[in-house]
Amino acid sequence: MTKNLLKWNNHLSKQGEQTNGSTPLHLAASCGFLETVKCLLDAEESLAYQCDDKGSFPIHEAVKEKQVSVVCTLLKICPDCAQLRDAEGKTFLHVAAKQGYAKLFPPVLQVLLQEKQMFAAIMNMQDDDGNTGLHLAVEAGILETVCFLLWDKEVMLNLSNNERETALDLSQRMRTPGVLFGLGRRVSIHKLLVHADAQYGVHSKTRIPELNEEKEEKRISDSTQTIGVVSALLVTISFAVAFTIPGGYRTDDDPKVDNIKGGMPVLVTSHSLQAFIIANNLALLCSAMATISLMYAGVTTVDISMRMKAFVMSIFFLNSSARTLAAAFALGMYATLVPAAGAAVTLTVIGTTITLLDVAWFTYMTSKDQLVLRKRMGVGVALKWFALLVLRGVLACLWPYVIIGGFLAYITLWSK
Repeated sequence: MTKNLLKWNNHLSKQGEQTNGSTPLHLAASCGFLETVKCLLDAEESLAYQCDDKGSFPIHEAVKEKQVSVVCTLLKICPDCAQLRDAEGKTFLHVAAKQGYAKLFPPVLQVLLQEKQMFAAIMNMQDDDGNTGLHLAVEAGILETVCFLLWDKEVMLNLSNNERETALDLSQRMRTPGVLFGLGRRVSIHKLLVHADAQYGVHSKTRIPELNEEKEEKRISDSTQTIGVVSALLVTISFAVAFTIPGGYRTDDDPKVDNIKGGMPVLVTSHSLQAFIIANNLALLCSAMATISLMYAGVTTVDISMRMKAFVMSIFFLNSSARTLAAAFALGMYATLVPAAGAAVTLTVIGTTITLLDVAWFTYMTSKDQLVLRKRMGVGVALKWFALLVLRGVLACLWPYVIIGGFLAYITLWSK
C-alpha cells in the first residue's frame, strides 16, 4: 500500500502531522515497520534528515522505541543521519545512552565501525550541555552501556561538559555517600572508570554530595536488628558445639589407649577432629567479633563514620563465621564417619561445598567487568586487574579456610 500511495503522490512522504510535525518515516521508525522504512527511503532518502516540531529525527524516534533493526537500516542507507542532533543537541547515541538501551550498541557499533572516522566523531559528540554518550550513561547508572563505550579506545574518557565535569566526576557525584553494596551499579561504574585511567576534571569539590547522617543512621539501625539476631544465633551454635564433640567422650571404664584418660574425646588423636575444634573456635571468634562490631554500629553516641566501619566489619565477620561453621560441620562428620561411611562423608563434603557457590558468584560479578578494558588498556593490564580482584574476593571470603588448612598441614607434618 505504501508503494502505491507513493506512486500516486510522492510528496505525501514529506508531509508532517499538523499536531507535531512527524513525517510518515517518523511513525514507521517508531513502530518498527522495517519494510515501510525501506520503501520510504527508497522513494526519498532526504526523509531521514527531516525533523519534527520538537527537533527529533526518525533515528531518534527509532532509538526511543528500541527499534534496533530500523536504526541499523537508517545508518546503512543514510550514514550521515548518525550525526543528526535533536533540539537538545543530542545524537541518537546520546538518547540510547541516557535510556540505557544496551542491546542497541553491538549491532549499531558494527555498522559504524565500517566508517572509522565517523565512528570516532559520533562516539565523542557533545550535546548542548557538553555531555557525551558516556556522560549520560554514567549519569543514568547504566553499567552495560558504560561497558560498551569503554570497549573502544576511540571513546574519550576525559572530555568535560559545560559544568567542567568528566565522566569520572559524574560517577563520583552520582554515588550515594555511606555504606554501599560492592556489586552496585554505581560502584562498578566508578571502579571501571578508575581502572581505565579516567581523570577528574577541574571543578569545585562542593559538588560532591555530603553524607546524610540522619538517613545513614536509620539504614544502619534497621539493618543491625536483623544481622544482630543472626550473629547471636551463630555465637550460641558455636558455643554449644564446643561441648558436644563428635564421637563422644571416653569413660573411666574404657581401656586406655595412648595414655588417653577418661573424660577426653574418643577421637582426640584424629587430625580431622583437631581441625574441627579449630574451625569451631574460629567460628565462635568471628561471630563474637561480629556481635561486638554491631554493638558499636548500633550505638548512636558513636561517630557516624565509626559506625559505618563497624557495620561493614560486622558483615565481614558474620560471613566468615557462617563459612567456618560449615567447615566445622564437614570436619566433624568426616571425623566420625570415616572410613565406615565413605559415601555419606562424600555427600556431606559436596553439600558443604555448594554453600561456597555464592563466593564464586560474588567474585565473578566483581571482576568480570574488568575484561571490558582488555582492548582499551591491553590484555595484560586487564588481566592484572581481573586477577587482583579475583584474588581479593577469594581471600576475603575464604581466609578462615586458609587458617584451617594451614593448621591441618602443620599438625600433619608435626605428627610425623
